[in-house]
Amino acid sequence: MKRIASILVLGFSIGLSAPGDTRAAADGAGDLDHLVCYRIKDSMTKPARLDLLARLRAEFSVPGCELDIDRKDNEVNAEYCVPASSRNVEAPNHDPNALGAPLSDDYICYRIECKAKGKPPQQIVTDAFGQRQVAFRKAARVCVPATKEPVPCGQIGREKGAPVCGGVCPSGTACQSEGKKKGSCVCAPVPCKGSPDDADVCGGTCPDPADECVANADHRCACAPRGCGLDPASNQCGGPCVDSGQECLPTTGGGCECVTPAGGCGLDPDSGMCGGECPPDLFCLPPLDGGNSCVCRDFGGFF
Repeated sequence: MKRIASILVLGFSIGLSAPGDTRAAADGAGDLDHLVCYRIKDSMTKPARLDLLARLRAEFSVPGCELDIDRKDNEVNAEYCVPASSRNVEAPNHDPNALGAPLSDDYICYRIECKAKGKPPQQIVTDAFGQRQVAFRKAARVCVPATKEPVPCGQIGREKGAPVCGGVCPSGTACQSEGKKKGSCVCAPVPCKGSPDDADVCGGTCPDPADECVANADHRCACAPRGCGLDPASNQCGGPCVDSGQECLPTTGGGCECVTPAGGCGLDPDSGMCGGECPPDLFCLPPLDGGNSCVCRDFGGFF
């Protein structure tokens, strides 16, 4: 079967008209009321059978249908269709008022063969390309709602003898080749390396969870001990402070800074003395190992 990248545009605004029939456009009508359909290479080969009941137009019901399998390629004849809107329509009898309700689902349209030979009677139809009389032949297609699932990590080709990997991986990992000889693709952590992006931000993971991927003095991405800053994963301030009595907290400008919590134990910049609230039986004192900071502890070793 010849495969051509073709597009078929279907307007779901078609109406069966009667003399004097008038229709008012509903809210949102005309927006995404078409389907644009692409031929696909579908790997489904098992036959499927069904009866089609057209409740709104009983004369279009047809029993005993089966999906059409192309015996040469051993696959179904199908198109994948997504909602679309038409613009800049050029047609001799274009009717801009032939509008339909917005669509939200994707569809797969299968060619079908049905045992029933009956045909609906001739009708007057109206769509965006005008009004005319049509004669119906046998049922040809059925369209069913469909959803697109993410393509998992896997090999999508080869280049210079090496596998080319592609597909979706969990956050913080990328679809990468395990090795040229193995030729398999896996979701692996993205290492911290290369240059920062245009916003001077580095990405990638570090072997030590306590490190972060940041730009070094040479403007290259490298792993360094994580300090007080915004964690891109949680969008929360975090990281150690030099002063153990301080915490990494958000600032009014949207950044992060090591500050002494309000009412907590800390160094008074005016008096140079420790002060603030501590849990029961503990006191706000300098740490035993010295340092220009304050911690909540008992009096042991202070005198």
